[in-house]
Amino acid sequence: MIEIINKGASASKARVALFDFDGTLSTIRSGWVDVMVPMMVELLLELKTARRKEQLRAVVDDFVSRLTGSRRFIR
Repeated sequence: MIEIINKGASASKARVALFDFDGTLSTIRSGWVDVMVPMMVELLLELKTARRKEQLRAVVDDFVSRLTGSRRFIR
């Protein structure tokens, strides 16, 4: 989907373009962290490692925050 904010805008001198393929910048996908992080933690728990749920949550939070560029999570 392409969102056109200003149909009259020109980018004739633009040198770069940003494509948000995974939606990490999109407001439409707001709240995905609240769904994905708990799901990832549950899947990791099924591996029966020595880590507790709280430890896995911390690992997943760090992983997701580094990949999305956001260090803000609501628990």
